[in-house]
Amino acid sequence: MPQGSEFLSEVLNASKNWSLQSLLPEIKTPFYYIHGKEDEAIPYEHGVNQFLWKTLNSELSLIEKATHTLNTKHPFEGPSSQLLEVLNLTVNWIKEKSKID
Repeated sequence: MPQGSEFLSEVLNASKNWSLQSLLPEIKTPFYYIHGKEDEAIPYEHGVNQFLWKTLNSELSLIEKATHTLNTKHPFEGPSSQLLEVLNLTVNWIKEKSKID
């Protein structure tokens, strides 16, 4: 399939125009990265890297013994301790950032 010069330009400039690493520091909104240390789908180092790219207004929590689905199963059999930890961390972070009591 033939491609035009616009496509070639987009491909050649993709690392500059579509770089998450270069865009994250510009975002002023707080970010909270939560990643399972035993995530089998996305290594937790990816979350650590994104956190390091955007340290302003960001926090990171690594959940020990947590898989990609936070040790839950389909069909859902109830929350795991890792899921409950993530929920508690998230609620507390939102309260802290929004000053809700």
